[in-house]
Order: sequence, then structure tokens, then C-alpha cells
Amino acid sequence: PEDFQHYPIDPMKILLIAYAFPPLLEPQSIRWAYLTRELAALGHEIDVLTISLPDTYDDLLYLISPRVRLFRVYPGIIEGTFLKAKSWILGSETAARDKTKPHRRIMRSFYWVARNGSNLVLVPDLRTEWLLFSYRRLKRLIRTHPYDLILSSHEPGVSHILGYLAKKWSGTRWIGDFGDPIVTASTPRFRRPIDRKLEVFLLRRMDGVILTNERLRAKLLGKYPFLSAGKVMAIPQGFDENRSLTKVGKNQVFTLSYFGAFYPEFRSPRIFARALRRIPSCRVKFFLAGRNESFLTDFYGLGDRFEYKALIPHREALARQRESDLLVNFANRQDDQIPGKGFEYLGAGRPILQVSDVEDEFSLLIRRLKRGLVVRNDEKEIAEAIEYLYDLWEKDEIDAAFDLSLSGVRDYSWERLAQKVDSFFKT
Repeated sequence: PEDFQHYPIDPMKILLIAYAFPPLLEPQSIRWAYLTRELAALGHEIDVLTISLPDTYDDLLYLISPRVRLFRVYPGIIEGTFLKAKSWILGSETAARDKTKPHRRIMRSFYWVARNGSNLVLVPDLRTEWLLFSYRRLKRLIRTHPYDLILSSHEPGVSHILGYLAKKWSGTRWIGDFGDPIVTASTPRFRRPIDRKLEVFLLRRMDGVILTNERLRAKLLGKYPFLSAGKVMAIPQGFDENRSLTKVGKNQVFTLSYFGAFYPEFRSPRIFARALRRIPSCRVKFFLAGRNESFLTDFYGLGDRFEYKALIPHREALARQRESDLLVNFANRQDDQIPGKGFEYLGAGRPILQVSDVEDEFSLLIRRLKRGLVVRNDEKEIAEAIEYLYDLWEKDEIDAAFDLSLSGVRDYSWERLAQKVDSFFKT
């Protein structure tokens, strides 16, 4: 192949166990679509054990390398039924338009009651039912393929449970990737002792652990003394350098965009929406993408200054990021949980407004790279920052005010991150 010179001396045969994988549109799915693509480009032979999905799911499939072999297994009766009905029950655009209709409201309520109830019963969540359906397929893969390395991707936790079984059956090294810890603030309080025992059981048996940021790495090493520092590595989310094109042209209205989900407990848009109302109506437009129907009331009163689209294809999201004048990112309340969307923004070549009440790694990175502004989640502070950035934009000085070069952020491209993962494999 043309890129043979980039191949490692000793390519490996790798099995990735990832419940979340394209076309499922989730952070871990995006993460491993890119990482498997880049690892395959380095010469590794990769098999992926993942769930099967209805044909209506088709996002992200273009990211899967033709060198990657997929083995899909039915996710289970509960989640399989949910996934099949999800597009009608939840909709995307349809749900936002029709959520006041009684039949849709009832079905949505039933969906969440059933899902949340199942999550309380199954450890660590309802997707553990996949274990019953994937067990035999995994055993057959282990028996017929001499893998050099087992990888598993969390969440969900069932991927790590299967990773443990794969190691037990094969004796092969096993590395677990954690998008978040198994035990988090959202874990039901009565279940935390059980989930923590599972977390300890799995971590003790992993030969390597990958986390998404250094603070989480430090906390995990402090929490579990049996982990050695050399066994745990931080690999953040990244961006696709192949699609990182410089923005062309200027919008007629100063356009701010956010691509992601809000949460009432730790990532609410209410204060940000109030800040937008303080700004003269002619100046700013805010574009919101993501499943955020329950937060639309926060933006009432903005009129045509507010545009909402629910779930949009990943490729369209990347294009709209590059077309924005300013990208908005909201930090979590926990400084060891960093939304991956911010790293995706780095590849768009646009300035970033980081709204954060904690000094997390991404906020520090934005300041260090001069990639944008970091403000507290305060109405006055947010409004003043947007006004300042608007003035720069109006004078055509906003790009010059920040370092928006690709060279400054290339270490966060998926290609570079995959090289770090590859080096970790070999230690």
C-alpha cells in the first residue's frame, strides 16, 4: 500500500469489543470509528464485535475503514426493541414538532420509564443484556482467531465484561478504554457499592487502561493504589484532520453554534440563554444541534435569532462547525469529565467560547493555545464576551485575534492520537 512506510514493524491482530460503534451516534462510537481507522492505516488487523442496528441507522458508516472487519450481534430484547422503535418514539425533528401530541407524549414517557427502570435492575445498565446474545459469538471469535490484543470500550460496561471473558478464554493482553468511569455521579446511590466492586474487579484484571483526560487518570490512580502509573494512559477525544478545512466567507449575522447535549444537573443552557437576551437583537444568531427538546423553552423569546435542529448527521455537523463564526462549548461541573465535542471543535478552525465554572483541562488548553475565550457560567460575563467577540467579527479581526492554525492543534488529531495508542499497545 502507498502508506506502507507508516506501518509498524510488528502489526497486531486486534479484537475491539465496542457496543457503541457506527452507526450508533455516541461519543465512544465516534472515538473508536476514528481510532480503528487510523490504527488500521498503521497496519493493524482489527476485528470489531459490536451490536446490530436497524437499517434506519446509517450515520458514521463512512468512517469505518474497509480494513476493519465487523461482527454484529443483536443487542438484546429490551434495547433491541427500544432501538427499533426509537426513531418513531423519540423522533428527532418530528419529536420537537409533535411533542405536544398526546400519543407521542405518552409513548415518550413510557420509553423513558421502561428504560430507566431497566437501568436500575441491570448492572451497570440495561445494555448488559447484550452479554447473553454476544457470549457465543465472542467465544467463537476467540477460538478461531489468534488475537494479539483485546480492546474494550466503555460505555457501556458490558463491553468490559466481555473483554474480561475474552482475556480469560484466550490469555491475551487486555486494554480497557473508559469514556467515563463505571461509577459516576449519575450511578444510583443504592447501586454504587455493587458497581464499584465491578469496576475494581475489571481494573485489577486489565493489562492497560485508557482514559480521556489526565485529571481522571490522577484520580483513578489515587483511588486504586493497585494500578501502576505506567499501566494507565490518557488519550483525549480528537478531530479529523482530513476534514479540517479553513472557513470560507463571513456570515451575514454573527453566528454562534453549539453541537451537543444539555443536562439539567451539570450542563444547563439557562444562564447562557439569558445572556443572549441581553445582546441587541440585530447582532447575534445562535444555532443549536443535539437532542435538546426539553431545553427549548430556555430560548423562547429569541425569535429568528435562534435556530434548532435535533440530531444531524456527523458530516453535516462538521461542516456547520466550520461555517460558524464562533463555537460554544459548555464544561461539565466535574473537572475530570470533559465533553469530547470541544476537541472536535479544534479541527474546525474557528474561535471557541468555553463556558466553564471549573478549571478543567480543556479550559486551560483553550487559554494556552489562544484558541478562544474562557468565561464563567455567569450571565453578565457571557454577554460581555459575546459583545467583545462580535466587535472583533464586525471589524473582520476575529480570526487574527486568535491562533486558529491547524499546526497548533495537530497533536489532537485522530491520526496523532492513534499513534500514541499504538505506542501504548507496545509497552
